Amino acid sequence: MGDHYVPQHYLNGFTAHESGRIWIYDKMTGEHFLTQPESDANINDLDSDHPECSLADEIECPANRVLDKMRDRHEIDPEDKLALGLYMAALWEQAPSAATQSRAMVVEAITTMTWTFLTFDEHPVFLTCDNPFFYFQHIGFGKPAAEISFPISSTIMLWGTWRTDLPHGYIPVRHPAVRELNRRTAGNATRYVFHALEEDWIVPFLSKPAWPTNRLRLMVPMV
Repeated sequence: MGDHYVPQHYLNGFTAHESGRIWIYDKMTGEHFLTQPESDANINDLDSDHPECSLADEIECPANRVLDKMRDRHEIDPEDKLALGLYMAALWEQAPSAATQSRAMVVEAITTMTWTFLTFDEHPVFLTCDNPFFYFQHIGFGKPAAEISFPISSTIMLWGTWRTDLPHGYIPVRHPAVRELNRRTAGNATRYVFHALEEDWIVPFLSKPAWPTNRLRLMVPMV
């Protein structure tokens, strides 16, 4: 778990449906290229000479089933929530900010939160990256203002909060929320950002030295 990498099954949710390929954007060089996630995207050098990395089978395999359920817009149960919580925490442990937190504490906090799945179905919009689990470091996990976000696919974003007025399900959002969530993802990336499409706005977007990130102010009707 010491290397930054993104598992193949996770990246499959961000490929173009027609080609099964994915665009990789390099924040360091400004370059981008089209590839196929046939093996884990190793973030050390992204070449085939580097040994393949993977999450432990007991974490990745259960989480893959949950990712598939969410991508098909099915409800998840507490067991699914725990499986994905362990997966997100394992990915998060690769980040430098994880050094002061324990995995058990993070998993307990994020799986207790209200999870709402934000959707945008007009076209693929959500980015992901080599460090996809976002939280506000200055707030942490346990405070009432805490939030997490984690891209599930190009059209679904997991949003975790301590709010009690939100539905546990899938709700559509508009462009302002999408932009805020993509700012989080881009800012959280160590180096690589992934997207289903080649779009002109992404390279200038990533070239910004820092994007301000804000809590979402969604007013969601109860359903």
